[in-house]
Amino acid sequence: MSNVLFFYMSNVVLENNILRDVDEEEIEPSTEFSLTIPGKGKRGRLGRGLSETALYSWILWYLWVSRNKLIFENREMQELEVVSLALKEARIWQSAQQNKEKPSPSQKLQVPLACGTVRGSHCFVDAAWNAATRGGGFGCIFKENNKKLCQTSSNRCDVGSALVAEALAVKAGLKAARSLGLRKLTLWSDSKSLIMAINTKENIVEAQEVLFDISQLCTSFLSISFLHTPRVNNVEADALAKRALLELTHSV
Repeated sequence: MSNVLFFYMSNVVLENNILRDVDEEEIEPSTEFSLTIPGKGKRGRLGRGLSETALYSWILWYLWVSRNKLIFENREMQELEVVSLALKEARIWQSAQQNKEKPSPSQKLQVPLACGTVRGSHCFVDAAWNAATRGGGFGCIFKENNKKLCQTSSNRCDVGSALVAEALAVKAGLKAARSLGLRKLTLWSDSKSLIMAINTKENIVEAQEVLFDISQLCTSFLSISFLHTPRVNNVEADALAKRALLELTHSV
């Protein structure tokens, strides 16, 4: 039944876009929701106080977990168990966001209109990911006044997706910038979805741990900005990332 529910909920959320049609700003934190299992007549309370968290992403994640357990462990998770686990993780995530210290005005993420308006150092990052081996390579190019300061590259195994690889490249760039003692930084990536997620603090389940690390690293700088750059302007970092991935492949 969990497998059937997975496909049912996926269609509801992704195709009909029902859950995303709800305006979260209009939902009071004390609002209580309930879940009815189609064809089962089962009904359970979803609790309250989660208006600031995208609950559907956690539900879909645990539906996927239940599907894998059914296939690989021959264990069937009940529908309400799936929802309970999703609620638990959603509450933990929301609590973690609420407990974060608010950055001072000098630490707030700023989005300048163009590169020419940004002072300080610039870091161009990119990632290369192999879906078959799940290996990732990361490249960082540091520039100031259009002159290259230095470059770094790294790699690692067991990278979950291309988006996670791009996020790890950003994390590597921030750590390198901190080691160089840079205080004002503009970081450029050709992953538009990642830059948007960082600037809007979007909750992306697959990359949430890396995004959290990125938010913590931001506190090391007096000012920091995350901007998107076309791939044609990021060829140097791309070449570094691909070379790092190739080195990882040869070392295995």
